[in-house]
Amino acid sequence: MSRQQFDEYRQEYSLLLQQILASQDALTTAPLVDECQILLDQMKLEARCCPDRSIQTELWERHALCVTQLTDWHDLSSPGSSGPDRSVAVPTHSPRTDARDHFRVSNETLERARRVAADTEQVGAQIVSELREQRETIQTSQARVRVMHSLTDTANGIVTNMSQPWWRRR
Repeated sequence: MSRQQFDEYRQEYSLLLQQILASQDALTTAPLVDECQILLDQMKLEARCCPDRSIQTELWERHALCVTQLTDWHDLSSPGSSGPDRSVAVPTHSPRTDARDHFRVSNETLERARRVAADTEQVGAQIVSELREQRETIQTSQARVRVMHSLTDTANGIVTNMSQPWWRRR
């Protein structure tokens, strides 16, 4: 349910963002930006309430992308950017952009570390399984060796007894 609702919010957000990008007037974009903020809050709520962890992670990533789009638009449309033609504007490295880049790199590093940990855990589980099988094989072999040792001792006693003259046999 929350994923479907999230997708509806995201569709509405995309339409509003297109209207914002098409508009040049600050008076018409301000209410649209406010609506986008409300939709972002709703998307965040839906992502937080999702019971499936993998879907929740995907929704958080999509939410972060939407937030980035809106903040990028805000950075480009703020005074000091290239003026009214936002399509030509070249974003400067602001502390906000640097922080976003830092978080993006950190998230990528954490994701790689998570994948490595999952792979390591899988390899560890395989090793434990193989060791369990080898332990069972060793225990079975030890039991067979004990039986063979017992049979060998019995056979050795019989051979020793048979090698003596008949009057000395027990």
